[in-house]
Amino acid sequence: MEDRLKYIDLFAGAGGFSQGIKYANAEVALGVDNWGIAAKNYRNNFENIFLQENIGSVSNIVSLISDYDFDVIVGGPPCQDFSSAGKGVEGERANLTLEFSKIVSILKPKYFIMENVPNARKSNSYQKAKKNFLEGGYGVTETILDANYYGVPQRRKRLFLIGALNQPDFDISENFEMRQTIFPLTVKEYMPDISLTDYYLHPRSYERRGVFSVYEPSPTIRGVNRPKPKTYVQHIGNTNKDDEVVSLSYDLRSRIQTFPKEYHWVGNISEIEQMIGNAVPPLLAKAVVETISNHSKKEPYVGEEYEFYKFLQKQKGLTKDEYKSTIKELRKSYRYLRNKNRSTSQSQLIKSIGLENTIVNDYLEFKGN
Repeated sequence: MEDRLKYIDLFAGAGGFSQGIKYANAEVALGVDNWGIAAKNYRNNFENIFLQENIGSVSNIVSLISDYDFDVIVGGPPCQDFSSAGKGVEGERANLTLEFSKIVSILKPKYFIMENVPNARKSNSYQKAKKNFLEGGYGVTETILDANYYGVPQRRKRLFLIGALNQPDFDISENFEMRQTIFPLTVKEYMPDISLTDYYLHPRSYERRGVFSVYEPSPTIRGVNRPKPKTYVQHIGNTNKDDEVVSLSYDLRSRIQTFPKEYHWVGNISEIEQMIGNAVPPLLAKAVVETISNHSKKEPYVGEEYEFYKFLQKQKGLTKDEYKSTIKELRKSYRYLRNKNRSTSQSQLIKSIGLENTIVNDYLEFKGN
């Protein structure tokens, strides 16, 4: 299909964003990363060309990829220097954000996508990179997306800076908003075949709970996966106080990240866990790619929230502002009940909201229930 946008995936890792590009029926022209084991995994799962190169060498990368046919450059520079899981001090890896902006500014693709953790927005390197993009002729959209509303059964917020060349008024933030699902996705909804009911996910602090139900979204999948310590003290918020609750296997963590079942991982366990935790969830990447495709083709919004808005506009004459207020209250009610009933199935929880919020009945009608 000639109208498909072609992507170069820098800092490709094991291929999370590239998989999302495939899910969106776009084309990966090239993947690039310097991490040896990630390169091996990428090549195991993709047929497109992959280069194992140091992306910090701007002139080298520009000369290597300038002859490829591409429309979009995407990159998620390493986030450890910005993330709450890292030390939060800007170092050499943070400078790769600036190098990415230089590569884009030289090669001038139609669009670029830069992904990172939300804390990156506060950094000097991010702000300098953003300035480079603007001076390079790009209009930009800056948005924080929660993967849980884009088909990923996990609470995971990521910062996206997206640019369009020679389009100073470029703003696709509402498109992302209207593409969301109405309710967050649970692990059990996404994986009906999962045999577990509860699992252990090592918390960053023992002040946080560590046992979760499959009837709620997973916490953020990180690059470490430790078993529950023998000395673990049960948290009041744990969904199961059974000492036999186990950690998720890397296969299940990979699926929660929305890699396909058949994704072939190689390496030792710690390497695989890190690659999985570092990845952009493919279904979140798919939503970003499809949004850019919609903009490129000047197509209308798509997504559950947009369709529900049109439904309520027709049924009740709601304005967009009234709709947004309604959805905000609906999600607030959902969060309140979910926090009280973490082991209740999604469908039961939504119906219980309907006892107090009539808009749920409209939603159930909209969904055909």
